[in-house]
Amino acid sequence: MKYIATRETIILFPKCHGHNEMARDLKLKITGAGFVIGLGGGDIEKIECVGESISLKIKSQPEDTEKLQRIIRGY
Repeated sequence: MKYIATRETIILFPKCHGHNEMARDLKLKITGAGFVIGLGGGDIEKIECVGESISLKIKSQPEDTEKLQRIIRGY
């Protein structure tokens, strides 16, 4: 799974789509981008945002993982 992050939220999407096309189509100011690992295991603590988007020249940020885990928990 890939992701792009803004100050407010994170958007997940399949690997078949490019970071740059998602950012362009959604017209968002991107603060972080990369890949999500650990989904499907049932343990929220193992879900992480890692890597970078080469097309956007933006790396994943430490706060992206925290943001995604908060969204999944519902707060």
